[in-house]
Amino acid sequence: MGRPTLACDLLKVHSVCRMKTESSSQTRSAFTLTELMIVVAIIGLLTTLAVPNLAKARDTSRLNMIYSNLRALDAAKDRWALENNKASGTPVTDIGVLSNYFRWGAIRDVVHETYVPNAVGTPCEADLPPGVALGPYGPGAVIPAP
Repeated sequence: MGRPTLACDLLKVHSVCRMKTESSSQTRSAFTLTELMIVVAIIGLLTTLAVPNLAKARDTSRLNMIYSNLRALDAAKDRWALENNKASGTPVTDIGVLSNYFRWGAIRDVVHETYVPNAVGTPCEADLPPGVALGPYGPGAVIPAP
């Protein structure tokens, strides 16, 4: 009785191998609650870092569009003055007289600002509406031409 037989040894090895394969096939791979909470926390942290930068980029692009509109208004005013033989200092009563000198016939506002053409030879301005701040300009501020 001292020595087990070869058949018994083979049977034990076979049953151990079979148990390992059965247990690994039944194991499911899933995320734990802790892992999911860490991922959500990281996404939240990245969002808090990105949102202020997105708002700043939006304000910068809006301000650049207003500057572009002011340059276009100045150029239209100069062309109007040259074609109509107007001297420097001649007031421009309305932006409507300059509509033929704009690409699409008018200036498209960005945040409902009002454009003031001023006199020929004087830089144009854009007036922000009350309640709208843009970059370094507060609500109702005057944005001068660049």
